[in-house]
Amino acid sequence: MACTIELDQPKTDYRPAPVPIDEANRLAAVHRTGVMGKLHDDKYNTFIHMAKLVTGCPIAYIGLFDDERQFFLARDFDGAFNVDELPRHQTLCQYAINSTEPMIVTDLRLHPDLKNNPLVASAPHWVFWAAFPIVSDNGLVLGTLCTADYSAREKIDEEKKAKMMSLSKHLSRDLSFKIRYSRDVVDLPQVDAFSIAGGSAELAVCSG
Repeated sequence: MACTIELDQPKTDYRPAPVPIDEANRLAAVHRTGVMGKLHDDKYNTFIHMAKLVTGCPIAYIGLFDDERQFFLARDFDGAFNVDELPRHQTLCQYAINSTEPMIVTDLRLHPDLKNNPLVASAPHWVFWAAFPIVSDNGLVLGTLCTADYSAREKIDEEKKAKMMSLSKHLSRDLSFKIRYSRDVVDLPQVDAFSIAGGSAELAVCSG
């Protein structure tokens, strides 16, 4: 069972982001990845380690969105909290899944939509934040690869930006493969065990 928390609400309201126009198809694609709510191997941790090295940020995470939550395939929140998911309505990244372009905010405290987010207005008080979209083959934003820091920064230079986009594209290819594999499995014709075993009932039992 995934571990989730409700973040402490700041004094001012935080407005949820507009729902993507293609949300129904996006949710279906996220579901087809088969990764939501499951434990994962170290390959996703490698991506956040690399993201921290590229940007120099102490915080990095990979999160996918369904209709209610942001589920983390991997995360390093610098000790602030240790959870597998957050409610969608409290996240920063809900604002980043409406575009296939990176969303880089040098000072969240000055952003009209994000300054009231619980992660900004209260502990752990994030200031810099960058989100790189994870996009399916057909252009649906499944989630984001993000980094964050406690102080304002200049915009990520073009070399670092290109490296972060490369990381997010690798994640996009990985998850797009899972979507294609899921679709292929669903579309396979139904064949009974006896036919697969070449007509041998004994072999069919042994292989089951």
